Amino acid sequence: MSRLRELIVRFSGLFNKQRTDREIDEEIERHLQLHIEGNLRLGMTTDPGTFAAVALLLGIVAFFACLIPARRATKVDPMVALKHE
Repeated sequence: MSRLRELIVRFSGLFNKQRTDREIDEEIERHLQLHIEGNLRLGMTTDPGTFAAVALLLGIVAFFACLIPARRATKVDPMVALKHE
């Protein structure tokens, strides 16, 4: 693409911002809809309670995944740790 054409396309993009945003929103919505339909075909549920329970469970697991190494690190003397490096 020539340099002049590239500049014209970029400049015209400034004025078609709403149309471009609308097209991107529609494309994302269609993409998400395809994923949702595929997940429903595989047997996933649309129950909000299930989603909340899974999110809570993952949050608890992530909390303990961070807490356990952090508690171990507080028990180590910094000078001893630095001396071994």
